[in-house]
Amino acid sequence: METVAIGFLGTFLVNVFRMVFISAGVYYVSTVFALLIHDYFAALVTIAWLMFYWWFAYSFVLEPNNLSHT
Repeated sequence: METVAIGFLGTFLVNVFRMVFISAGVYYVSTVFALLIHDYFAALVTIAWLMFYWWFAYSFVLEPNNLSHT
């Protein structure tokens, strides 16, 4: 359950960050900047989050299964 909660919370926060960053790009820079960020940067951030989540979950959250030694 811990891993699922971290996954949902992390994905939620990554998406909020993406929306805020894109909205700020539209407001302060230009629409073209926001489109480029939305199309390319957002995909890279999502992939980076998934890779970090996979590593973190397997390295620190999940415990090894010891039932095979019975």
